[in-house]
Amino acid sequence: MTKKYSIKANERLFEDWVRVSASPHSKLGFHGAWIVQNDIELTGEELNEWYKETGRLIDATEEHFDQVISDLKALRERSVKYIKQLN
Repeated sequence: MTKKYSIKANERLFEDWVRVSASPHSKLGFHGAWIVQNDIELTGEELNEWYKETGRLIDATEEHFDQVISDLKALRERSVKYIKQLN
């Protein structure tokens, strides 16, 4: 029999999840925040699955930010070349 985890709602933790997930670049959406939104009970397996899924979404966010940063750097270089070409 698997252990059950009793999770109480935590407004501050929920708000922090929502705040960091609100970025248009975040891939988490509401997936991380629900864990502390309401009083719930989860099995160890369900809690572990939540942990793994949020990890996958955090990794996807990290990859997305890497791409955004690369795009910004390339755009900056193109802009510098354009400005030099004009002058």
